[in-house]
Amino acid sequence: MDWSTYIAAIGADAKRLHDIARENPELDLETCPGWTMRDLVAHLGRVHHRTIDLVAEELTDRFPESVSAPDNGLVAWASATAKDMCAALGAVDPVMPLYSWHKPDQSAGFWIRRMAQETAIHRLDAEIAIDEVAPLEPEFAADCVSEVLEVMLTGCPPWGTWMPFDKVVYLACTDVERSWMVELGAFEGTSPRSGSHYEELPAMEFVTDVVDPDVVITGTAHHLASWIWGRGALSDLTVDGDLTVAMLFRNTAADAT
Repeated sequence: MDWSTYIAAIGADAKRLHDIARENPELDLETCPGWTMRDLVAHLGRVHHRTIDLVAEELTDRFPESVSAPDNGLVAWASATAKDMCAALGAVDPVMPLYSWHKPDQSAGFWIRRMAQETAIHRLDAEIAIDEVAPLEPEFAADCVSEVLEVMLTGCPPWGTWMPFDKVVYLACTDVERSWMVELGAFEGTSPRSGSHYEELPAMEFVTDVVDPDVVITGTAHHLASWIWGRGALSDLTVDGDLTVAMLFRNTAADAT
């Protein structure tokens, strides 16, 4: 996907979310237990504002100081912030170095893609709350699957020890030619940066040489992305193989999404 497509998606999805929030500010969110629509708007507004500051300050080693969402005029503030972020991301060179928590990609392009996916998932949160879900566009939804797998669910850190479970999941879209295969497992080790020690932390790794995966999960890109992100049901997909492995995959994803 090109960068302008991501930025256009951010603008459209943010507008949809904010339009819903204006009409339903205190509505509880089924997909974010304990949150109302106002909480969702405040959260996304803070994330967008942080991205603006990250770009403006050209930070390469840390996040900027966080900001508080206003109590009054919340939706107007969040709407203006989303527009300002789109302008900032549209003006930046995607290869410009910028800090991110994802070590393999320390660039502005990471944040263009990340903010598009973040905003889309939270637009779904708002739409699910009012039972008016507009499916993600297929190519965008497939990229959403790729991003969550690449950035949040796969990759043992260099200081960790990978422990495979010998359980393989194959995911495939039925409306676009995209597929992924991952092996479930866990890693353990001590982060040299934080000093935190992890034992058997659930994770997964991409694999390519498995002929007979334990489970094959297929469906539209929208339904795959929604399920992985906890915004859709497994019943919307076709599952061929070991259902317990499918649920183990989703439980692992739940820790990150």
